[in-house]
Amino acid sequence: MSDSLRTYHAVKGRVCQTLPAEDTHLVNNVSLMVTGLVRSRSVQQKEIASEVPLHTQDRSFEQRQRRFLMNEQVDVDRVYAPFIRPFMQACKGQMIPITLDGSAAGYHCQMLMAAVSYQHRALPLAWLARRGHKGHFSAAEHLEVVRRAAELVPEDTAVVLLGDGEFG
Repeated sequence: MSDSLRTYHAVKGRVCQTLPAEDTHLVNNVSLMVTGLVRSRSVQQKEIASEVPLHTQDRSFEQRQRRFLMNEQVDVDRVYAPFIRPFMQACKGQMIPITLDGSAAGYHCQMLMAAVSYQHRALPLAWLARRGHKGHFSAAEHLEVVRRAAELVPEDTAVVLLGDGEFG
């Protein structure tokens, strides 16, 4: 058994414990994407596709990922929260630095994200994406992302909120 297939089975076992097993498409897609993320150590779709244990062309899996990520019937918060909550519970009682940042996120797309700063990485808690070029997000959009991120922070946990000029 290849390393990527072994990783996939381990990830799928954990995903099955977290997500409803009857939703096989969701379980399979999330398991494949997490396997690709872990093995490639990258968030680029091309790199993720190169590390999944499928007998298909990487380009085909990239398109599959794109369709899955754009599917409006997939409730991102329901899928993502079970994976981020254990990490946040492990941080309970500590000071958590949360960075709020707006930036370009692809072709004609902007993203506002609240992320935990952890080991020189940004672990997303909540985000908002919209079509458009450069520009600032409104105060209401900032508050919405902060509110959604705050729902994941355990009680009795200090938070330092960091933001750039746009946040000001």
